[in-house]
Order: sequence, then structure tokens, then C-alpha cells
Amino acid sequence: MEKMERTLAKLVTVVQEPKDNGCAVKKEDEEVVVNDIHVLRLPSRDAYAYALQLMDVYFTKEELAKSLVFKSKKSSKPPLDPKKVEQILKLIVKRFGDKSWDMKTLTLKMNQKCRDSRPAEVHCSNTCEPQNGDQNGADQSGDQSGDQSD
Repeated sequence: MEKMERTLAKLVTVVQEPKDNGCAVKKEDEEVVVNDIHVLRLPSRDAYAYALQLMDVYFTKEELAKSLVFKSKKSSKPPLDPKKVEQILKLIVKRFGDKSWDMKTLTLKMNQKCRDSRPAEVHCSNTCEPQNGDQNGADQSGDQSGDQSD
């Protein structure tokens, strides 16, 4: 966590122009273009939403699915490309400053986006075998009409 705070402090003091790291980054009159997208024009309500949009610009769904934002002792998943993550952080600072968001919450939300990019796990107990002989998995309590009259 301390390392992330130091990184953030560096980004706040020196917001540099993003460099080309394989994402076709170019600057046009204070306009940053990544893969033909004007990233400073992306609509977003806050720094967190903006970060998630930038992740879609910089990374493929497959990259997100197999990674975490930063290297972790708790996971064997590799970190996302640190240069691209740094560019995302610089863009957040450039657009929102450093007062309206915090690094811990940002990292949590970005890691959640990585997890959400993974395919859903299929649990065989729910989908492979019909329960009680029902082919559709619906409850067969004997009530076929839903309306019983006496």
C-alpha cells in the first residue's frame, strides 16, 4: 500500500505526457488520443468510473481477465502492464486532480473489473443433472394450472 501511495505522490507532482507503449498514444493540443479514442473526452461521473473506462481502452477483456492491477502476494495472477496502468493513473490525475479519489478504492474497483472480465464459472450441480426427474429444472409440485377452484 505504501508503494502505491508513493507512486500516486509522484504522479501528482509530475503529470507527464503518456508515452507510446504499444497503445498508439499521441497528443493533439492537450488532447490525449489512445487507439483513436480521445480519452480526456470520455464521459464519466467520477475518477473511478473514468478509470474503468480507461481500462477498456488500454486492455483487452482477455488481458483483464487473467490479471490484477498490481502484483499481489495473495494471488498468482500477473499484474497488468505497469506502464499502461501508470498512464491510466496520470490521466486520472490530469482530469480529476488528486483530491476527489483515493488509491485504495481505485485499486479495489479496478481489480473488481478484472474479476468481472473473467468467464462465469458453471457449477455442474445446478446445470448438468435435472433434479427430481424434471428436465427443465423447475419445481414439479403437481400444480399445473396455478389456479385451483373448488
